[in-house]
Amino acid sequence: PWGTVNTQLGVRGEHQATNALSAIAVAGWLGVATDVIAAGLAAATGSRWRLELERTAGGVAVLNDAYNANPTSMAAALRSLTALPTNGRRIAVLGEMRELGAYAAEAHAQVGELAERLRVDAVIGVGEWGAAITAGATSVSTKIDVADAAGALEALRSLVKPGDTVLIKASRAVGLEQVAAGLRGLGRESCGSRT
Repeated sequence: PWGTVNTQLGVRGEHQATNALSAIAVAGWLGVATDVIAAGLAAATGSRWRLELERTAGGVAVLNDAYNANPTSMAAALRSLTALPTNGRRIAVLGEMRELGAYAAEAHAQVGELAERLRVDAVIGVGEWGAAITAGATSVSTKIDVADAAGALEALRSLVKPGDTVLIKASRAVGLEQVAAGLRGLGRESCGSRT
């Protein structure tokens, strides 16, 4: 009812479209001009370690969402991973989600099932519940379970190749931001080669 304007969101993720629509509705109701609304949406930035996207010197795209995790945000991050164009494989490094209580086993298995449905090429499960994630991803061809962030980075060093896209996602306590930092330091010579 307030007019039409084109804009591009300054944040990543399909779920952010719903957030943007809510912001548009409130701003429009308050009488904010559509061009001001569009500029605000384009200028919005996300918090650190929330779907931050960067490309390493080795040609690997890293989608760092290591700030926190719950079943809803895991699903959103996996959908973001599969929506990104890539010349290589889609690899999900997924750590445990904390504070889920009796729902933990089911929730972690469902994350693995979603990774499978979205056709993620490789899943690295990190931490105590990481194995439940990989177990849920039954038909994913490459599944690796590791104890911690250091193990995930070590697994990636031999797995990742130029052109791959890697999602990093877990509860904050798992410390997967260390994996993103480690990937940034990998040059072409450190990545596996495509043959």
